[in-house]
Amino acid sequence: WSNFQKVNPSFLFQNPTNDLLSIRDALMSAEPCSIRVYIIDIRSPENFDRDGVIHTNTFVLIGDDSGTSYLVVIDLGTNTFSIEKSYDLTQVRRKMFNGVHILTTTINTYISLAMTVNKLI
Repeated sequence: WSNFQKVNPSFLFQNPTNDLLSIRDALMSAEPCSIRVYIIDIRSPENFDRDGVIHTNTFVLIGDDSGTSYLVVIDLGTNTFSIEKSYDLTQVRRKMFNGVHILTTTINTYISLAMTVNKLI
């Protein structure tokens, strides 16, 4: 994670369930939102240079009851996500990538292990 992003795997995200959007609703939202997602797959990180600083983009395939999408995570730390676990994320934004809306983290994104499990069948 960059210097501004905060990741604390033991942090308990105290957000009422009704404040969490589905992936489908988050992909339609123009505002940053909070989501609860199930991690399906984590792709290999890709390096890029921003102002002389090397960062990574990691595409994470996420899902919930409304569908699946890719989440782009900037500078994803090792062991932040585990496949087949659910996480709550705050301040996630919609972004256009190759003509398709996907979700991306921001410098204000918090990630925590979800209290309840969302497992896709």
